[in-house]
Amino acid sequence: MTIEGAWTDETHRYYCIRPLGEWDWPAYRRVVDTAIDTIKATNKPVALICDLTQNFEFHRGDVLGNLRYFNARVPTNMYACVMVGAGAIMMTFLNIHMKLRPSAKRRVRFASSMPEAFTVADQRLEELRLNAEELKSV
Repeated sequence: MTIEGAWTDETHRYYCIRPLGEWDWPAYRRVVDTAIDTIKATNKPVALICDLTQNFEFHRGDVLGNLRYFNARVPTNMYACVMVGAGAIMMTFLNIHMKLRPSAKRRVRFASSMPEAFTVADQRLEELRLNAEELKSV
């Protein structure tokens, strides 16, 4: 059961998780735990990128429960979760989850490629920085 998680480069701005083959929900939770702990330890803004473009097969089980598990553990320095190549079923579950959890709606973004995911994440961080500046001037 394989899901990989790693930094995309030495800047540690983006942490990427991706299924590499057969996986199950316990493997998902293990990689989520590792990703969250790793992101938390950086003490700087990080975007999580979930690359579903290869080897992703949707599994039965408590999908919303596992999304809630992830959402409950998100550290304050994780400003975005970019889903790359999410299929129709995954997008449906994510849209339901975002309706139930407004905090997820603020964080989750979609992209069709890794380069687009980096751009989407950077745009989200810039948006948050501009909003913070706006609040300071009020």
